[in-house]
Amino acid sequence: MGMWSQPQVITSYLVNSQRRLSLPGLLSLFQEMAWCHAERAGHGYTVMIARGQGWVLARQELRVQRWPDWNEVVEMRTWLRAPRGLLVFRDFELWAGAEVLARGVGTWMAIDMQTRQPVTPFLGQADFRPGLDFQPIRVEPFGQSPEQCRLVVRPSDLDLNGHVNNIRYACWLLDAAGVDELRGYEINFLAELGLGDEVRMEKADSGEYQGRRLSDGRVAFTARLKT
Repeated sequence: MGMWSQPQVITSYLVNSQRRLSLPGLLSLFQEMAWCHAERAGHGYTVMIARGQGWVLARQELRVQRWPDWNEVVEMRTWLRAPRGLLVFRDFELWAGAEVLARGVGTWMAIDMQTRQPVTPFLGQADFRPGLDFQPIRVEPFGQSPEQCRLVVRPSDLDLNGHVNNIRYACWLLDAAGVDELRGYEINFLAELGLGDEVRMEKADSGEYQGRRLSDGRVAFTARLKT
C-alpha cells in the first residue's frame, strides 16, 4: 500500500484558544493515520507486538503554511519513503483543496520491547514513494543552561509503549515557549522518559530547547521551534 489518505474535520478537541488546529492536535491526527496505514500495510501494532517489537519515533520535523480553522475539512496524506539502515521515514501532508497547509517527516525505529534496543525494521507489504524535499536532522544537545521549568512524568503522559507520548513533548515545549502556534517544529528523542522521571527544561541562547532527565543528567530530547 503506497499513499494513505483520509478526510478530517477539525473538531473542537483539536483546536487551540485561537480556534485553529493546535500542534498537539495535528500530531495526534498524523500519529493515528500512521498507525492505520501501518496496520493495513502489514507492519502495524498487532503484527509488531506479535514479533515482540514496537515502533518508536526518533525524530520529527513539521513545517506549517497555515493552521486550519475549527470545523474546516482537510485531507491528510501519509506514505513511506525507502528506509535507510534501521531508520524508517514516514512523510505526511495536510491539504485543504489545492492548498498544502502542512508538511512533515517522522523518522521511526523498531525496537525490541524487552531490551528496548533497535532492531531491523519489519515492513510487511509496504510500498515506498519519493519523499519530501527535507528530512529531520539531528538537533545537538547543548551545555546546561538556565532552567525554563521542571516537569514530572505522570501516568497521563504515557503511551501504549509505556513511555512519554511524542505529543506530550509538544505540549511541554509550547508551554515553555509561551506560544499557541508554530511555523516550524523539530524534535529529537534521545532517551526514553518513563513514569516518575523528573525533567529539567532548558533553553539555549540560540533558542533551542532540551529536556534533561535529573536522575542521571542525560538529555532526553532536543527541539527547535520556529514561530
